[in-house]
Amino acid sequence: VEQAVKKNLMVWCFTNAPPAIAPYGAKKTLFGTNPICFGTPSGGKVPFILDTSVSMINRGVIRVAARLGKKIPAGVALDKNGNISAATSTGGMTNKMPGRVGDSPIVGSGTWAQNGVCGVSSTGHGEFFIKYQVAREVCVRIEYLNQNLSDSAESIINELNDLKASGGLISIDHKGNISTPFNTKGMIRGSQTNKTNLVSKIY
Repeated sequence: VEQAVKKNLMVWCFTNAPPAIAPYGAKKTLFGTNPICFGTPSGGKVPFILDTSVSMINRGVIRVAARLGKKIPAGVALDKNGNISAATSTGGMTNKMPGRVGDSPIVGSGTWAQNGVCGVSSTGHGEFFIKYQVAREVCVRIEYLNQNLSDSAESIINELNDLKASGGLISIDHKGNISTPFNTKGMIRGSQTNKTNLVSKIY
């Protein structure tokens, strides 16, 4: 999809993956793990791509884990075994419209955890964080562009600033490195690892 959009094409993709996920409140599986993907040129530097996912991990990971007799990976905190988790809760935008859903509860936008890579929680102008999948993008740049955590997180926040979108994020990689960039006047944040003392800052 990304390659097609770069050639100025609008793309819809549907998968015929076997059912693996049950709809909310149901018991019978109905969806594949990534049923629909849509992409379109945006007229700017970054295209709009919506890759829907109904699970935190893909089915292939589950199959491999089952075949090897390993636990299925869970998926910002890093435990002693290297497992990363993320949970995000913010007060939302001031004077927000009734019924508005921000980025915080949307996996990939406001929250993302990926074992072996990083975990991210973000806050800010949710519409931009949703459009650019900010939380997941931090991990993507580490995984595919070989960037370190600091470079990946800071570059994304700088790009949001260029779009006049404010916000910030807290992130941790699989080695316990922490990055908390923001483009606002301040962001309340805190961190602690087995290698560092408790850090709590506003500015």
